[in-house]
Amino acid sequence: MKLSLTVYSALSALLLVGACAQNRGEVEERNRIGALLDESARTAKTRKDYDRATKLVIEAMELADRSSDKAMKSYALSQLARLDILTWRDAQGWEHAVEAEKLARSCDTDSLLAHALFVKGKLLVVGGITELEARDDEAIKYFQEALPLAGGNTELSVDILFQLSQAYVNKNRFNNPIDQDIYDAAGDYIAKAIGLAESRGRKDLIAKSSTYTMRYYRQGGQILEGIRSCQTILEDCPEDDYLSRSQAWNNLTMLWAQLGNLEETAAAHQQYVYACEYYMKQKADETLQDMETAYQSHLFKARARDYKRVTILLSVLTLLLISVIIQGIYYGRKIKAKNMELSASNMAKEQLIQLVSREFAYPGIAGEHTLKGLTALPDDKIRQHIAGLLPGNPALAHEVADYVISVARKKSELVKHYGLTAREMEVLRLCQEGLSASEMADKIHVSVHTVNNHKQNIYAKLDVRSVSEMLAKAVKEGLL
Repeated sequence: MKLSLTVYSALSALLLVGACAQNRGEVEERNRIGALLDESARTAKTRKDYDRATKLVIEAMELADRSSDKAMKSYALSQLARLDILTWRDAQGWEHAVEAEKLARSCDTDSLLAHALFVKGKLLVVGGITELEARDDEAIKYFQEALPLAGGNTELSVDILFQLSQAYVNKNRFNNPIDQDIYDAAGDYIAKAIGLAESRGRKDLIAKSSTYTMRYYRQGGQILEGIRSCQTILEDCPEDDYLSRSQAWNNLTMLWAQLGNLEETAAAHQQYVYACEYYMKQKADETLQDMETAYQSHLFKARARDYKRVTILLSVLTLLLISVIIQGIYYGRKIKAKNMELSASNMAKEQLIQLVSREFAYPGIAGEHTLKGLTALPDDKIRQHIAGLLPGNPALAHEVADYVISVARKKSELVKHYGLTAREMEVLRLCQEGLSASEMADKIHVSVHTVNNHKQNIYAKLDVRSVSEMLAKAVKEGLL
């Protein structure tokens, strides 16, 4: 009986430890998913890099799928649908929002359902361009269902109220004259959103009201109030937020035009054009920076791989040498003498490997005792150099020379096949070292223009378009 209780206790403890470990793993996985979604939101908000933000959300969704976390997947899908709206992918956004709603209802979680319904309503608000496409009543239904589910989430509640005001403004856009009851409802929801934000001390949410009040005022013919709302947006948004500024200037252009003030209309339109130009330049600069970062990362990884290979090779040789020495000590004096000769042979082979590997590890270093220097020598000179490296062992020197000659010939044939000149090969090796054009020019005593000409010639002969492609092909083909 004691034994049975002991076994039972042990099994219970193991199961408890396993359950704790599993729970801890689930928490860590959920934290990782949450971190990816937070980073996506920051990327979309601060950098306006919606492609990068989308990739982060998709990565979070894949993690949620693997861990069968329906709740986190629902939240990720809602966030992805929001990004779809920003990138004009309304059809995909609707599919993501519908799936998010389905998962949220299966989890029976109010906050998740509120997010999904909010995104569905917003997709209907932004997607109804013509009177036939308008689905404003359906959007209002989703927003009204989502509002009580948002609970203590102030930001989501305020966003829902603002979108409700937008939906009611949309309901009036095809009415002439406008329906006053619908117009008043839009104003009421704006007032409720501002009141809720003020009660929670959320100045950032109050700032959002300018966009909605501007549209509301413009529809009701309150042009001056709409102009003040646009000016508030311009005062509040950062100087480098050219997307928001361009939208504000565009609305100011239309409002001043409605007033018939041609001078202000022209000035606002000019500012709109400037903001658009700066926004496009900003996006181009970010793209170029990302490309440069990716290239530097690729170059760093390529060098790290080369250094790692050399380190592994030297480590193996060191272990081999230690093994030979231990064997010599163990087997005694006579065997030790014999193994000393073998050790000397192995040391000679190590010199050979170092001789050859130096070309791969440090391809830009020239010298008569490197493979680079030997490739330009006739066979007899190569044998003479190898004999000097391995004195006292002519048989091994002959074997080593045969190997080096075969490698040198293979490299010479590759150089000849691609039609590369000696100077172009030198530029190719210096590129692998990561030197800039000016550094290469100083090293080989030519102009930067000449260095760039050599690089363009290499591009043409290797049929590549960039430094990274050139180095990758040179390594693959055996030129480096």
